[in-house]
Amino acid sequence: MGTGRVLRHPLGLWKIGQTSVGGVEVIGVDGDGYRSSFYDSFGNVHVSRVEIDGDVITWSGDRTRCVATMTDRGMTQVAHHEVRVDGTGWCASMDVTLRKVP
Repeated sequence: MGTGRVLRHPLGLWKIGQTSVGGVEVIGVDGDGYRSSFYDSFGNVHVSRVEIDGDVITWSGDRTRCVATMTDRGMTQVAHHEVRVDGTGWCASMDVTLRKVP
């Protein structure tokens, strides 16, 4: 983890349909990008490489990936998530828009 800096990002609790979901993400420096370990409320761990290019943030893992674009001077994040369903191909899983409340 390069410089030894780590960010712990608690994500609270939200709903997907009728299912309550929560988790915590730990992000650390990994070369010229970052490494994210997300621990969800179902006991799963998702490890991804995170890269930032201007206003675009990309998470790439073995089973999941996401491309998020920051808009409105960083107040809105529009994200497209995909999941690997058969070990080879990617399938859209959800689109999420997050808005920071001032």
